[in-house]
Amino acid sequence: GGIASPQDMIIENNPSKALQNINSLKIHDFAFIRRSNRITWTYAIVANFPVESGRKASVRFVTDRRGSTKIFEVKHWAKSIRLVN
Repeated sequence: GGIASPQDMIIENNPSKALQNINSLKIHDFAFIRRSNRITWTYAIVANFPVESGRKASVRFVTDRRGSTKIFEVKHWAKSIRLVN
């Protein structure tokens, strides 16, 4: 996906609120995800939820046209996923 600028994203500083927002995502929703370089945020689409609840809950995003994916466990959601503004 495309690289995000701050005005493209909802930046939630409260981790509890961020988790609540992210937990509202559904399959085929869009969000921005933090890339491995920990600087860049890119536009991605929710593919599925490999683990739907509990401490190991996770969400899988499709990150590009080739179908590459990235999975985030719930412990990384608040710092690595942002909703589209």
